[in-house]
Formats: sequence, structure tokens, C-alpha cells
Amino acid sequence: VDGGDEVQWRKVSQDELLQGAVLEPYAGSVLRIGGMTAFNVPEAEEEMLSVRQVVHLCPETNDWKPMPDLPAGRSSHGAAVLGSQLYVAGGWQLTPDGSMDWHSDMLVLELDNPEAGWTSVPQPFERRAAAVIAWENRLYVLGGMSSDDEICTDVQVYDPSSGWRKGPELPGDVMNGFAPAACLHNDQLMVSCFDGLVYRLDTTGSWQRAGSLCVPRYMHQLVSCAGHLYAMGGETESGHARLVEHVELRGTAQPE
Repeated sequence: VDGGDEVQWRKVSQDELLQGAVLEPYAGSVLRIGGMTAFNVPEAEEEMLSVRQVVHLCPETNDWKPMPDLPAGRSSHGAAVLGSQLYVAGGWQLTPDGSMDWHSDMLVLELDNPEAGWTSVPQPFERRAAAVIAWENRLYVLGGMSSDDEICTDVQVYDPSSGWRKGPELPGDVMNGFAPAACLHNDQLMVSCFDGLVYRLDTTGSWQRAGSLCVPRYMHQLVSCAGHLYAMGGETESGHARLVEHVELRGTAQPE
């Protein structure tokens, strides 16, 4: 999507047909990490496969170029770039035989030297459908569904220099922990939750209401583009959402 007063969609090169692949901007390009594909025909029993593929979009040719594969297939995960490192957290590995293996480690790839391959960092959790975002030299993993099939509203924070610690729990009902969306907007950490509200994390470590959506949703994306905040896609009470919504912010969450 190209930002500005008139937002327009621009088609890029089509590659694999995937669901739940993570897109992450980096150095004028876009990284695509993992995801899931289906082998079954419609109405048949599901045969899902989490993929290992990692690629980046080359702006000059508009084509996807390969990067080192993940050590194992991963879907329903999150990813973020912190400095020159790509972090991939959470998720599970689905196979066509119906098995679901939850990932207990976070993966790290040095983007300045991707040929060195992935390294592994233990996670103090196993979960999927969490939002992952880098902010102020730390990685935030917000909410998600645990390997015990419980929705989590807790926030895990990773500092590369000191490891994991707990952050401020997501506000509102427990459903706000399921498949939230997060992004940075005007250098503020913003999260959009199941209840249709958008929250920001203030300097005291507390969540403050910053706005709301006309159409509450989950499994969506929250995107900051050209000074504006958008909610894109996801699931609503009436099904899949194509609606792209411009989010009106209030208070200090707005640009000064």
C-alpha cells in the first residue's frame, strides 16, 4: 500500500499461496517469514503444513529472493526487526498428519550476515496468535494462545542484553489477548484488541486508550503509514474483513 492523502494498493510479485505468513519491513524491502499452506481440497479434512521459507522482496525487480530457511516450519507466529537482527517468536509447526508441535524457542537471524544462519533463544512460554513488535531496543510479545489452549493477556519483554521479563498485561477482557495487532506509530507502541479499542503504552508502562475501530476485529494488522494509522483485514463478527479502516486517535497518541 502506498500512503498519502490517497491510499492506493500496488500489486507485487505473486509467489507461494500462504496463510498467516509474517511480513516485516526492513531497509526498504519486505521480509516474509514462514506461514502455512493447505493440501486438502475444499470441504475435505484439513491437511495443513507450516512452512520454513523466508524471502525478501527486491524493490528493483519486484521479485521475492530467498533467505535462509527457518530450522523448522512455523506458523501462527510473530516477527520483528530489532537493530540488524530479525526475531521470530511463538507459533507452532503443523504437519499434514494433523500433528501440532509448539515452538519453545525464539529464532534470531543477523540480517547483515544472513549466511551465518539462525540462532535459538529459549522462550519462557509456548504460544501462538501473539503480536510481536520491537520498541525502544526491546522485543514485545503481546497476548496469544498458550499450548494449554488458554488465551493469555500477559506481555513478555525481551532485552538482548538481559533476557526476558514480564511487561504490563494487556487491558480489558481476556479475549483481548487473542490475536491482537500491534505497530509503532509516532514512536509509540500501539495495540488493537478484540474489544475494538486501540491502546498505547505510555512512559510509565501503563496502557492508555488511544482510539477505537468502527469494526472490531482480530487476526488483523495495525499499520502506520505516512502519519496515519490503519487497521487492515482480520476476522469480525460477520466473517473475513476486507475493510481497511483509518483509525482516529485521541489525546497524546496523536502527532504533536
